[in-house]
Amino acid sequence: MICVVATKERSDAHGKEARQRRGQHPQTRRRALGGALHRRLSRPKTGNSIREVSIPQDAVELLKQEHAKHPDNPWMFPSGRTGEMYHPDSVVTLHKRILKDAGLEHIRFHDLRHTFATLALQNGVDVKTVSSMLGHYDAGFTLRTYTHVTRQMQQKAAEKMGSFMAQVM
Repeated sequence: MICVVATKERSDAHGKEARQRRGQHPQTRRRALGGALHRRLSRPKTGNSIREVSIPQDAVELLKQEHAKHPDNPWMFPSGRTGEMYHPDSVVTLHKRILKDAGLEHIRFHDLRHTFATLALQNGVDVKTVSSMLGHYDAGFTLRTYTHVTRQMQQKAAEKMGSFMAQVM
């Protein structure tokens, strides 16, 4: 079973520019075989993009159930149309459709990554762990990117320490 999680770490402008320049998505290469269009994965932008990420056991069980629907296919989420992996732009389109069908306001697909990081930090996951899960080179980048969260955490810590100090004095 192969579970490929593609993250779109480049800005939309860069991605569109790269597609116009090369006529393809920057993370995939296309080649024609017998008239059919096939994709093969290319190397990601950085070595940190390839990583193992721990997920809850409930999520593992859901992924197993999903894969059982198509056990002979190596892709975790194959395209219903082609049986191959989804093109990254198709994932964004699917995300938009899910939001619309659920009656939710539009948010960019990439914003899910920011939501995860923000909620993880707000719920006490240490910065180094969040940084590693996001594939950031160092925790300093994560801190700089999510300073609004760390400022809120500092304020809460100051309030807790103030309450503690008031009790002991």
